[in-house]
Amino acid sequence: MYLLSDIKDENYKKWNKSNLPIKYINNNIDDFKILGDTEKCKDFNRKMFEMFLNYCDNLENNLKNGFGLMICGSVGIGKTLLLTHLSKKVIEIFEKENLKIQDEELGESVKYNKFYYIQATTLYQMIFTSGLSEQELKIRRGIKSIAGLWIDDISKLNETKSSIEINFLDDIIRYRDLSKLTTMYTSQLPFDELSNTLSKPIFDMMRSNTLQLTFRGNSQR
Repeated sequence: MYLLSDIKDENYKKWNKSNLPIKYINNNIDDFKILGDTEKCKDFNRKMFEMFLNYCDNLENNLKNGFGLMICGSVGIGKTLLLTHLSKKVIEIFEKENLKIQDEELGESVKYNKFYYIQATTLYQMIFTSGLSEQELKIRRGIKSIAGLWIDDISKLNETKSSIEINFLDDIIRYRDLSKLTTMYTSQLPFDELSNTLSKPIFDMMRSNTLQLTFRGNSQR
């Protein structure tokens, strides 16, 4: 078994600071397959994919306006592949612009990783965990103000929901919404069903500042 530190892949070295899923690092948009249990389902997913491509075509403008993306669908439908592909494009734009983000606590401009991927469950665990490493503390401190953020499987909040977690998430999303910072999400639940999982303010902010795409069908893995 290899440790992450043993991985020599150049793409991994290029993207690892942003914590992108290693499994999809070397994939690109050509690897995405239009899946579906029926032809009607495939046609619907094809339209969703075209909307995704249109979002990519207008990526710089979307980033400037803090307009994010929410991709919903069952496990194995291709959400992570699509967002990994998009994330690499976002990082390249941020690298080109050499962005620096203001650190609220330090009161100075710090060159954070400009984009970061984090699982929703990991984000929530940081609230309750003591003895975090320096890197984890940096993530918790900077997660609100990082230029681009991908919160994976936001629907997992349904399993661990508490007022503390909801308030923490509300604070992050509200700050990013007001600051026009782009946030991307994946969810196993259809977008409309998230209204039963998240607080109404969070759901309304997500609805207003993201393009919501839902891919239909069961897992194709």
